[in-house]
Amino acid sequence: MKAISLVLVTAACIVPHKSHTTRRLSHVIGAPIEDPSVLVVRSDGGMLHVRALRVCRAHASDLVEDTTHVTADFIGVSAMPRRTPADPVDAPQGDGKLAAVVLAVTGAMTALDIYAEDGKVTARRERAADEQVPCPMGLRKIEVTAELPSGRRSEAVTDDTGAAELAIPGDEPAGDIVVRAPGMEPRSVAFSPTRP
Repeated sequence: MKAISLVLVTAACIVPHKSHTTRRLSHVIGAPIEDPSVLVVRSDGGMLHVRALRVCRAHASDLVEDTTHVTADFIGVSAMPRRTPADPVDAPQGDGKLAAVVLAVTGAMTALDIYAEDGKVTARRERAADEQVPCPMGLRKIEVTAELPSGRRSEAVTDDTGAAELAIPGDEPAGDIVVRAPGMEPRSVAFSPTRP
């Protein structure tokens, strides 16, 4: 029984410890994907400028390199819980040949594990957030409606470049202007009147 305990303690003395490091090699952007149309809105004095655009996005991914590092950690007997003074201390039995053999086998297995795994490099693709790519296209003949802070409405139709301009009445109070168009998310812009 004491010999088995000695073998287990000795086998636990040398263990391989693995860690990993990750490095991003490149960022890859795929082919453009057509996105839904969007409205771009800004106010300039007494005018509201609206553009209806179809934009593009693309799937993106990162090329990632993982490296495995393996080291041999020695766990001594001192790391085990100490006995209380009331416990008897057993004297080691035998001449230690079995412990030496187990230690040698464990060391050889650790060396093989380190040789096989240490410095091993693997590459993989990791999905990243989609990227917007420069391919906007103006949408013509889109009916846009602006709801002014007072509750009044103003309407216009986009031209060949996807742009439309709406005049803001001079007596319009400050507030948010909400612009809507069919099939697009509404957009709002803050309006502050310029009084002479």
